[in-house]
Amino acid sequence: MLVVDGLPDDRVALLVKMHHSTVDGITGANLIGELFDLTPAPPPASARTALRVTRTPNPFELLGHALLERLAEPVEIVKLLPATLGNIGAAVWQLAVLGNGTAGMTMPFTAPRTSFNATVTGRRTVAFVDVSLPEVKAIKQALGVTVNDVLTAVVGAALQRYLADRGELPRTAARRRRARLGA
Repeated sequence: MLVVDGLPDDRVALLVKMHHSTVDGITGANLIGELFDLTPAPPPASARTALRVTRTPNPFELLGHALLERLAEPVEIVKLLPATLGNIGAAVWQLAVLGNGTAGMTMPFTAPRTSFNATVTGRRTVAFVDVSLPEVKAIKQALGVTVNDVLTAVVGAALQRYLADRGELPRTAARRRRARLGA
């Protein structure tokens, strides 16, 4: 998000740039709706209070407001604790009762070791590929899925092949691949 100031008539603009894969459609629409709400109605009383600007505050006012907000954060964190602990308890209970992964959940920090989940260093490689949109759309139509489904499958298959070529394919994925290839 960028705030663009210096526009004519003392206006400002808020520029929001996000990739659609980082937020689902409904959540994104709700987020944008909240950010760009044009109604003059204030937020509900339960919402966090914001500094109402009727004039440009001086730096000391901004600093004072920032300090007050920072001091209020521990109180907000304490208010979140009961719900957070309840959510953690529910997740642990599901894992304990339903087993590892049977409910679509896995234990934290149990991802197989690959070069992707190692320590991030400054040495990185980037590769690009062109994909024919008409071909992707033809596959989409033939399978009755979305363009995103097709691209996700292509990226997943490429990732699987890359890990297999490097000998890093996790055991369960390697077994499925061998079964599919008849090996």
